[in-house]
Amino acid sequence: VWASLGFCQLQQGKDSEAATSLERALNLDPSLKIFRYLATALMNLGDYSAATEACSMAVKNGEPGAISLQERITARLP
Repeated sequence: VWASLGFCQLQQGKDSEAATSLERALNLDPSLKIFRYLATALMNLGDYSAATEACSMAVKNGEPGAISLQERITARLP
């Protein structure tokens, strides 16, 4: 439920709420897709360090789309 809520919040541009929901979801089920969604929310919030950390879990374990997300995060680093 938390993952679905977080995904919906992410789609609505509610990145802060999405990050909170997705972090709760990860506590219950450390799914790679949730790491990718969390990385997206954190990137949108400008927390590139945390976004990189979340995304690296997804990349390391082969989550589809995670590598391109990691590249987008890296491009935004100062």
